[in-house]
Amino acid sequence: MLNVTEAEGLRIASATDVGRKRTGNEDSHAVWVPEDAEERARRGVLILVADGMGGANAGEVASRLAAEVVLRVFREHAADAPEVALRMAVEAANSTIHEQAGSQADQRGMGTTCTAIAVHGRDVWLGHVGDSRAYLVRNGVTTRLTRDHSLVAELVERGHLTEEEAKHDPRRNVVTRSVGATDDVVVDAEHMAEPLRPGDSLVLCSDGLHGQVTDEEIGRVTGESTPEEACERLIGLANDRGGPDNITVIVARAAGGDALTPGAKPAAAAAKPPGRMPLPLLVLAFLVAVAAVIAVGGKVVNTLRGTPATSTQEPSEPAASGTASDAAPQSSATSASPSPVSTAPEAAASSKPAPPPAAGSASPAPAKTAQPSAAKPPAAAAAVTPAPLPVGTGNGTLFVMTRPFQPCDFFIDGKPYSEAVGFVRVSGLNAGAHSVKVIGRDGVAQFDIQLVSSGVIDRVAELPGADAVGDVEIKITGTSAARIIIDGAQFPTLAPCTVHGLAAGSHKVRAIGQGTKPQIVDVPVEVASHGSGSVEIPFTSSH
Repeated sequence: MLNVTEAEGLRIASATDVGRKRTGNEDSHAVWVPEDAEERARRGVLILVADGMGGANAGEVASRLAAEVVLRVFREHAADAPEVALRMAVEAANSTIHEQAGSQADQRGMGTTCTAIAVHGRDVWLGHVGDSRAYLVRNGVTTRLTRDHSLVAELVERGHLTEEEAKHDPRRNVVTRSVGATDDVVVDAEHMAEPLRPGDSLVLCSDGLHGQVTDEEIGRVTGESTPEEACERLIGLANDRGGPDNITVIVARAAGGDALTPGAKPAAAAAKPPGRMPLPLLVLAFLVAVAAVIAVGGKVVNTLRGTPATSTQEPSEPAASGTASDAAPQSSATSASPSPVSTAPEAAASSKPAPPPAAGSASPAPAKTAQPSAAKPPAAAAAVTPAPLPVGTGNGTLFVMTRPFQPCDFFIDGKPYSEAVGFVRVSGLNAGAHSVKVIGRDGVAQFDIQLVSSGVIDRVAELPGADAVGDVEIKITGTSAARIIIDGAQFPTLAPCTVHGLAAGSHKVRAIGQGTKPQIVDVPVEVASHGSGSVEIPFTSSH
């Protein structure tokens, strides 16, 4: 079922589909248009896609909570710059989901992606965590506005996989950053430096779409269709190729002329002598002018629990003080352009959809799992052809931590799961017996688990040297939090923190500050057997 709305000079269409292989929909999405004219003047509109992960119904719970909390907190912080409000909103969603997961046994380990766009006039702001995506489609060119926080994306960046290999790699559903999986999250939040132009389209989608449809095809279909037609065609194309995952897409098309900036006159129209404008353009200009002065009714279009979207009236709130310009300050620190991945118009025009697979050939996409990023490239990634992951329709969760903490290769039921990481969290395991094998630098840890339905198992993989380890307290200055990577493996907790279970000897600690352009600081650390120490990692005050 399609939902279509118009506001802020945008025509916005949204749709979701369960796909061909899933029985439930763990995607959620929202289109928020403030009912109150003053609030709309301050904030514009917000669109959002969230793709949940977790056992039982936990994935849909996580994505629904993300949509609800991001919308509420974004509205509450109308006086802040939009990128600041988006960051705080996603961080608040992370805390809410993580706390609920900790209090509900059947929801432990749940998380979600979250990609949100705020549009006000010609300005666009993004907030992003995970592997859902945002695109800008302009004049036949598709520009990816977000970076996937996934294991295969990192492998592609390091040259261990090609883009084509990544599409079929069984680890493609392993995200390295998600909302709710841990007690803290790093949010990519920024202002799109290039203003929105008439005719531009913004596309938000879950990986159920971009996993089956190329960036070029997304741009071509969007460019030659209305927003509602684009949603239907893109979902149809993903389903034609097997539809192994839930599919959600939002397309927002910018209208022409002054609909983007109320009160402004299009330069081209102003240059024409009176009476010389062609009749179709006169009609269009009249419709645009009417649209600019008519108050658009506020509504939120939300798919919670993955059901078809419905329109509900959003209750208006008292207007906060401040003007639109106050709410959208621009600075060199926050207006960095996203790192685009563009496709040339020639390539977009010549691309043709791949033929659909034979009936029954497509299998469901592996259940999305949250796993931290490893800073050290997997040494053997290019030479390994992993078997299908041991995750799927189950609802159990396994968390494994290494001791001593070090980069390891993980195997579940004899099949490769992750390489060169310090710990893993696997959601979607079927109930029953599983074998776990962890290969470290100096030896192997192997054990069996018996997982019950909706169960959660935490295990420590004790490797050689586990009886002679020490602890290090990591302090930071100049930033509030930082990711910690030790000897190439990311630690599961953000600094400041205490790292337990490091082998005696020398270690390299890398701290990555939060932000879209994070500062990286490397420091050496000496650990004594059964000892404890501390290290302070400084970040520059401008970070």
